[in-house]
Amino acid sequence: MRSLRRSKNKNPLESDGPVVNRARASLFSVAKLLGRVRKQGTTSVVVTTDHGLDLTLNYAHNNYLLSRVYNLEISLDLPLDGLPPGLKLSYAGGQGPRFGGTSELSRRAAGQLNDVIADDFRGIDILNARTTRHEGGVRLTLTPMGGAFVWVLLPPVFKTIAFPPGEIGRIQDLFRRINRLAASQLSP
Repeated sequence: MRSLRRSKNKNPLESDGPVVNRARASLFSVAKLLGRVRKQGTTSVVVTTDHGLDLTLNYAHNNYLLSRVYNLEISLDLPLDGLPPGLKLSYAGGQGPRFGGTSELSRRAAGQLNDVIADDFRGIDILNARTTRHEGGVRLTLTPMGGAFVWVLLPPVFKTIAFPPGEIGRIQDLFRRINRLAASQLSP
């Protein structure tokens, strides 16, 4: 019997329909806020920031009873020796958002990274952040609250969540700072 559940790996923008088409248009509009659009596909957009960083934007979605939320994911590819994979954002300890790790190497790198970017993190409404292995390097993915696309069935609502004033610049600065730090290779 075929399952009615979608594969967790399926990108929400791979299909077509009025909601998905609006979400895709929202992603493109948000991308233009973050930089110059360099490449646009059906599931992601690559932008180049004013500082020369290439950021990949896509949506991850959550389905609810009468709504769907497409959370914006902004990714930056880093060299493998710049940051270890396996770093995840945590709000534990009352210190605001901080990276944590599971291995000794990732915990040490997380500590060094947090020392440099703690103030940057506090200035951004963040849902999630993580590092993963990606094509011979490490991909840093940030999920801010701004830029999300929300669809509600009743009453019918289609809305892109606005970024708070100045947050786009703070996100760009955060990525630039992390890229600079990764390029200088965090000491293990």
